[in-house]
Amino acid sequence: MSKQELAQKLFDNDFIQKLDNETWLVKGSNNNSYEVIKTNDQSYDYYCKCVAWRMDNSRECKHVLAVLLYEKGKK
Repeated sequence: MSKQELAQKLFDNDFIQKLDNETWLVKGSNNNSYEVIKTNDQSYDYYCKCVAWRMDNSRECKHVLAVLLYEKGKK
């Protein structure tokens, strides 16, 4: 499954909780939760504390993509 498909699955299953205007909690696999934070960094718009975010040069892990879907309200 692609990270876009995994993000859609997280969104469809309501695994995203908005904590405030700049922070979301996304439930991941194995009951882990990952914090996604909107940043003012010029290199990336969102930061996630998962390993995949650090390894992906685009800085778009499935958790960040799920938050983007959440914010757009798409299903």
